Amino acid sequence: GFALPAGIYHGDIMKTVPQSLRTAAGACMLALLMALVAAGPAPAAESGNAAAKADEESYTLNDAFYDKNNSYVILFNVITGDLDNAVNHYFDSVGEQEYLPEKKGFTYQKYDFSSATGRAIDEAAGFLAKEPKLLIDPSVAAIQPVAKKVWDLLREADAYYAEAAYAKDNFARGKKLHADIDAATDELWPLLEVFQRNIDRMGERLIAQEIKDRQAEGYIISAGLMKTMASAKALLFWLNRQDIGDANIRQLDVEAFRPYYTALEQALAELEAAAKKKSALQEGLIATDVQAYIGAATKLKTCAANMIALAQ
Repeated sequence: GFALPAGIYHGDIMKTVPQSLRTAAGACMLALLMALVAAGPAPAAESGNAAAKADEESYTLNDAFYDKNNSYVILFNVITGDLDNAVNHYFDSVGEQEYLPEKKGFTYQKYDFSSATGRAIDEAAGFLAKEPKLLIDPSVAAIQPVAKKVWDLLREADAYYAEAAYAKDNFARGKKLHADIDAATDELWPLLEVFQRNIDRMGERLIAQEIKDRQAEGYIISAGLMKTMASAKALLFWLNRQDIGDANIRQLDVEAFRPYYTALEQALAELEAAAKKKSALQEGLIATDVQAYIGAATKLKTCAANMIALAQ
């Protein structure tokens, strides 16, 4: 299960990434990244400046690890997805700078709360005490109860307004809920920044471990696919963070960008060499898919090289 725009970890594990790649060049690169995903089955994660040291944490990639890892990534997804949407719906409806229910003509549209989101928030708490112990555990322990508090408050407020209970108390309970929701969301967002850094680090360490394991098992094409995807994503996300596209290509910091280009170039060369050395079928892959993946990565590399040439 893949979804874009999103990071791709193991199986159906996803994390959100910057929501827009600005200008035509960025859109072109995102399209190429989507082609990479469609063309190959290899999972990958972003490599970036938040990566942990190689000896900081290593994983035994067993069911216990993946169950815990998946739960945490799903928690991140629902906080940045459905929970964030519910928060926005609430403040758009009730007011942020001013309390709209006090104004005449106030109406409220009920929010469709997903039971899956509530389960994901609850289930993440159950993994904190489970093995293996991970460096991300403290950030989950910090954010999970706050996310649950925000979710429960939003559901209570939604019922209060949707059922017009405010008519009985002249918005007294609504004002108290508003203060509680405002305080809880203010508490949530700083915790989310820490949680995201840990999710990124865990994903980077995970993909590095998976590449290492596949190489050790002789799955050199699979490892090459994963490494190429990681390099491609790192390059694209760097450009997005720098807000570089067609309109300001000559502002590209070539020296800062070149390591990302070089990493992609090297990973692609290794993948091409592996695909020539070994049959894709030996790794349970389809040869045409691997070649399509290589073709999309080659286009991305060419696009990046052209950007460097234009900037220079």
